[in-house]
Formats: sequence, C-alpha cells, structure tokens
Amino acid sequence: MARINRSSSRPSSSRSSSSRPGSSRSSSSSRPGSSSRPGSSRSSSSSRPSSKPSSWTDSRSSSSRSGGRTSSGNSSSNRPKKTNDYRGYMPELHDPKAKNRKKTVSLGKSTSLKKIKRREFGKIDDRKKSTTIQKQDLFKTNKGTRLNKYIADSGVCSRRKADEMIKDGLVKMNTRIIREMGTTVKPGDFVTIKGDPIFPKHYHTYIILNKPKDVITTNNDEFNRKTVLDIVKKRERIFPVGRLDRNTTGAIFITNDGELANRLTHPKYHIPRTYHVKLDKELTKETAQAVAEGVLVDGKRTAPCELVVNPDNFTKCAVTLIEGRNHEVKNMFEAVGYEVKQLDRKAFANLTTKGINRGRYRHLTQPEVRELKEMTGMI
Repeated sequence: MARINRSSSRPSSSRSSSSRPGSSRSSSSSRPGSSSRPGSSRSSSSSRPSSKPSSWTDSRSSSSRSGGRTSSGNSSSNRPKKTNDYRGYMPELHDPKAKNRKKTVSLGKSTSLKKIKRREFGKIDDRKKSTTIQKQDLFKTNKGTRLNKYIADSGVCSRRKADEMIKDGLVKMNTRIIREMGTTVKPGDFVTIKGDPIFPKHYHTYIILNKPKDVITTNNDEFNRKTVLDIVKKRERIFPVGRLDRNTTGAIFITNDGELANRLTHPKYHIPRTYHVKLDKELTKETAQAVAEGVLVDGKRTAPCELVVNPDNFTKCAVTLIEGRNHEVKNMFEAVGYEVKQLDRKAFANLTTKGINRGRYRHLTQPEVRELKEMTGMI
C-alpha cells in the first residue's frame, strides 16, 4: 500500500478531485493510512468532475489546516455557523448606566420569551428587540402631592391620622411647621415628623394578624401594655388598620400602605367585617330582626347588617357590618337589652383568620392585595 508523504520538499501533485477530473482516487485517500475501497460509497465524488473553480486554495493547504481533510465539503471552515433565531437585549436592573449599555441574551430551548419577560419585569418589543422597564414616578406632575398623602405613603400612619398630626403642629417641611391641610410636597422638599425625616416607600407590607386577648390595637401604649406591633416586629414602619377592643379577638390588618388603609376605613367603600358574637342570653327572632334592620345608637340609626343566628345555640350569632363605628357591635346589642360576652372578628374585607392560630400572622399574597385594591377602587 502506498503512503502519501505530505512533505513540502516534493513538488505538488494536486491530488484533489478539483485538479484531475475523473480521478480514481476518493477524497478520503488523502488521509494517512487510508486506502480506496472498490465499491465504497465514499468514492462517489471521484466519478464526476468537480465544479469548484481553480481559484480556490490547494487541497494540500486546506487539508493541512483541517487535519488531513480535503476541501471537498468536509472542512469545518466552510460550514455555516449556527445562530439563534432570536437575540434580545436586556438592560441591567438597578444600574443607572443600564440605558447606555446593552447586554446580549440568547434564548435557547430552556429559556422562553415569557420567562425573560417575567424575570426582567419589562415589556419586550419584538421589532426593536429591547426591554423597556417602566418606573413609577412619585411626583407625576409638577404640582407635587398632598402632605397627608405624602405622610401616608411613607408608612407612618393613615391619611386621617396624618391630618391630626398636621393640626397638632408635629409636621415640618423645610424646617417650617406646617398647619395648612392643603399643603403640597414637591421634589426636593424635606419633611419631618417630630424631628424624624420621612420618605415615601416604593414597596409596601401587608399582614393579617389573628389578634389574641389583652393586646392593644395601636402603635404605642402609654401604659406599656402589649400591642399588636409587639407581635409583628418589623424594621419598617407599619400600623394597624382600624381598631379592636382589648378583649376582642380576630382579624386585624397591618400595613404601611397609607392610601389603602385610608380607603379601607372610609365608610364610602362599604368594606364588610364579619364578627362572631356570644350574648348573655338567647336571641329572639324579633330582636334579631330589629338589629338587622338598624337600631338607634347615640341618636343615629345604624346601617342595615346581616345577622345569622346559630340554630344549635341561640346565644351565638354572626354579624356582618359595612360601616366602621367605634364599639358598634356592642352598642347595637346594648340598645336592645343584650350584653356581649365574647366578640371575635372572623373576616375583614376579603381576609379571614382561617389557618392562622391565635397570636400568629401571615403576609398577604399578591392576588389578595390586588383584590383589596379592587374593592377600594385603587385599580
């Protein structure tokens, strides 16, 4: 068997199929130690003249670069490079220079366009192949925002409580005490409450607590009694929405979203509250009907409510109210000659204490927060 010597000292004999039409040697014969096999399917290229122009590189030079392979289509340099069907550009999040710098992200089989969209929280334009992230601007207009809303957005308290703090002279803006209710805060203004600076929060906390007995529903207690914030300990400022008496148990909503808290306590939105009540004596049908239709409390008739009596025990009932007066349930039954022995709030708006033990709490899910905002007209 003849072995081909590829030394550069011998004159070039151009053994490729492009130099000798009809050559009996196959393209595989240029490899060391290979021989032509009669009837082999690989020798089909030698049966017809090659259509490659003579201006192409010599077979010896191409074979030396490609590890002994000739230029008959087996060279990896002639193969088209594989490219992805789609390439998008994703800016780096939390980087102020992201607008001036682009990062190439190739989408393979394991990554879909929807996953990239959810990951980057942006909207992808297929034509521009870029991601635009919309940032929420606190000051949407040059007029600024109202001072009570600015305080509520900072997570200090609700709007109503903020109005009281403004009246009491506890709020300063740019080292000046503010007492006017219509004051607006513009970009660059510095607001303090009792000397502590406040800033609006871009992320809010939403918590539902199953309040136990002997716990006060307030931020601070002057008698150093246990409060709901002693149970829910967070670094950020949070506050309870609404109030429950010291001996009343059940659902209490805690957040630092002042706008949502203001709407949940406003009688305009008719937020339902469901209580389980235990009375000192059995409830008659006539009395239950009177309480459901509304009774006079402090010279003002209460709004109609839903009342369901326990068929197994007439001293227990469930009451659903849509207005938030102070001590409303106790005052309603006292007006008809009953005394409330036990009161437990089972539901507030769309939130219940189901699955939450007494003295425990949990964070709300995104669908629950969205439903709250839909109930109050925020979205």
